[in-house]
Amino acid sequence: MLREPVMYARYHVGFVSLSTLDVLVTSVILSLGGAELNAIANRALEAGTSEPITILAFYKFATVTLVLLAVEAIGRRRKRLGRGVAGFAVMANFVAVGVGLSQLAIYGAMLALERRVF
Repeated sequence: MLREPVMYARYHVGFVSLSTLDVLVTSVILSLGGAELNAIANRALEAGTSEPITILAFYKFATVTLVLLAVEAIGRRRKRLGRGVAGFAVMANFVAVGVGLSQLAIYGAMLALERRVF
């Protein structure tokens, strides 16, 4: 598997990019007093002794690696299913980033209203 070119490079680029953005958005939310909504990631944060961004980065790196390897393994056997799983992974991260950005937008609007910026 590792000697052949990746099958879904376009999906992988989107997945890795959105995963990175997810870590950054989540870090901002946590620094503002928010909470991690992913139960497993939240558990890692509670158990960890490092900075939250370090824990999130390691957690995300592990999950991204697992998903990329799984997508490639599935795709080698069933191309259409592999593409579907890759697309689902991209969309799941897209939703996570969208929810995080929405939370930040609402928080920013609330701050603006408190300070009567508008």
